[in-house]
Amino acid sequence: FRSKLQALGITVGPFESAQVVSAMPLAFAIPMLPGSLATHLSPSALDSADGLRLTQGEGAQTRDLVLSAISLALDSRVASAGVIAQPGSSRGVAPFASLDLSVAAAQLDPRTGTVLVPSVPATLSSYVVGPLNEAFPSPEGQAPSFAAGEVLGTFSITAQTR
Repeated sequence: FRSKLQALGITVGPFESAQVVSAMPLAFAIPMLPGSLATHLSPSALDSADGLRLTQGEGAQTRDLVLSAISLALDSRVASAGVIAQPGSSRGVAPFASLDLSVAAAQLDPRTGTVLVPSVPATLSSYVVGPLNEAFPSPEGQAPSFAAGEVLGTFSITAQTR
């Protein structure tokens, strides 16, 4: 997915107080609001006021798609966000990724109260494919750049219990 974004001249950056923690592989820390995370991962929900910004072009030719207020609903296995395209409009809240929790197991360190869920595979949701292809259209005559089910990357969750 990252190589496709690079080929299209799209950069991914933090939105609001999210932070880049690694350039290779590209990784972000997105602070979550207080929520619930069961060690068996269901039912669990984590919400954030922050997100990611995808940008193509510069100046008057700039196109943005923002995934704001990212939310992870582990019980329904989706990552959702507010989808805002510029130029364009807000698309409301939509699932942007399907999460494969079959390969993820929560690890609890009772000494520190840290819960770790490493490397949860994520694929692009059909709900966000339209806004992505509209925000970053393919050259005329070519198939759309983004398709549902393509590998997006992974989510790793680190949470502190109270």
